[in-house]
Amino acid sequence: MPYEARSRFFYCPYGGMPDRVHSLGVDRRGCAPLDPNAFTSLGTLDLASGSLTFDTDALTVSGAFSGTGVLKAQGIGIPDIAVFTFDAVTIADGVTLSFVGTRPMRFVAG
Repeated sequence: MPYEARSRFFYCPYGGMPDRVHSLGVDRRGCAPLDPNAFTSLGTLDLASGSLTFDTDALTVSGAFSGTGVLKAQGIGIPDIAVFTFDAVTIADGVTLSFVGTRPMRFVAG
């Protein structure tokens, strides 16, 4: 599963977890950063109102914005991550976000 540490996103290919977690962040042995430049951006997500549904099985986002994410493989026996990449993200108070599907997911903004 992905982990967030100091605004950097990690996936961990061996067992899905970092080797150690401590109060200052994630020990990165066995983990690699999710680089926003490694994924095709869906553009800028800037919502003042409305709703969005992220489907991690279909890899889709629908509602006030639509697009298709990608899968990031983590290795045999470890679930793939549904990745939704944006240039920038602004979501106002009152916007409803829904998440469906069986895969873990990660927002990535560059």
